[in-house]
Amino acid sequence: MKSERAEAYINANEMDAAYLVDKDGCGWAVIGIHQARKAVELAEQEAEERVYEKLTRWNDPKNRPPYGLWVLMKVFRIGGEPIYAGSFELGNVWVTEGGLVFTDDAENDDEYVVGWREI
Repeated sequence: MKSERAEAYINANEMDAAYLVDKDGCGWAVIGIHQARKAVELAEQEAEERVYEKLTRWNDPKNRPPYGLWVLMKVFRIGGEPIYAGSFELGNVWVTEGGLVFTDDAENDDEYVVGWREI
């Protein structure tokens, strides 16, 4: 169990024979200490998955990051989608660390930014 606070709470209340929980409003169910630990572990796993999803999601380039914030940008290019470190500048201009310049205009450019995420 990763949550030290949950572990401490369960250990502090371990002398209780069981926990009473209202199960879907249909009555009371008895949950033992082992089930309480498993419930906490499942909740921790779900929280980790939500954080991972948020950190690995590519943002729409039209939903621009703050000016000057260094981000990873995914660029559409025939033959692949390379990823560069860079920042959003003025208008719809994105500049890489190496000085490459892209826009997020898919209609007028052969290479354009299709997504970004914070570093």
